[in-house]
Amino acid sequence: MARIRITGWKVGLNTVHAIKEIRAQSGCALGEALATVNNVLNNEEAIVDVPDQEAAIHLVDSLAALGMTAEIRMTMRLVGPHRYTVTVQDGWYVVLDSEGRNNFVTPVTTSCPKLYVFAVGNRPIYIGQTVQGMGARMRLGFSADGSSGYHGYRWRQKLDSAELFVWRLEDVAARDPRRDLECIESEIVFAYRIKYDQWPEHQTEIHFHQSSAEHRSLASQVFGFFPDDALVN
Repeated sequence: MARIRITGWKVGLNTVHAIKEIRAQSGCALGEALATVNNVLNNEEAIVDVPDQEAAIHLVDSLAALGMTAEIRMTMRLVGPHRYTVTVQDGWYVVLDSEGRNNFVTPVTTSCPKLYVFAVGNRPIYIGQTVQGMGARMRLGFSADGSSGYHGYRWRQKLDSAELFVWRLEDVAARDPRRDLECIESEIVFAYRIKYDQWPEHQTEIHFHQSSAEHRSLASQVFGFFPDDALVN
């Protein structure tokens, strides 16, 4: 998968042909292509996903000829991890960062796409994703009682503590960050299952989508962070 970023337009833009070209290269629906062009006309940047680099180059060149300014966008990247120790106390949690602070600190407190892993002895026990700040996500994971169908983090009922590793996902398509997050999350879990013939011990939910080579590469980055010998039972 490749992405292009449309940053502007010029007087004389052929909107009809731009819509057709976006549809032809991305495979998106008419309404989505129309919304993309309208966003650009409103001086908003737009992201278009295409199957590969060749299609991206073709679309950038075609849009330029029609009156749009576009560029091939950087691929997604994971930044981190940011590490915390989470201790269970009286049914709630206490966090400690690497500098001894008892709270989450920026950038994991911001609303942005994130992958996170709970681990014990450097062995992953749960892989998750969120666009919430980690404080809000932890409160949900520790307060859920199943009444809404979500039971929260199962590990909190069996363990006294766990290490938390958080990566920020940057340069993700803003229109649907959750899908990219879920693709990477599921590939990390699947890599664990393939290599160790078992799911992560406290993984209770996963969402599967058709993933790209980019998603699998990012998943390998996270999975490869944890040493092999720490994962042997």
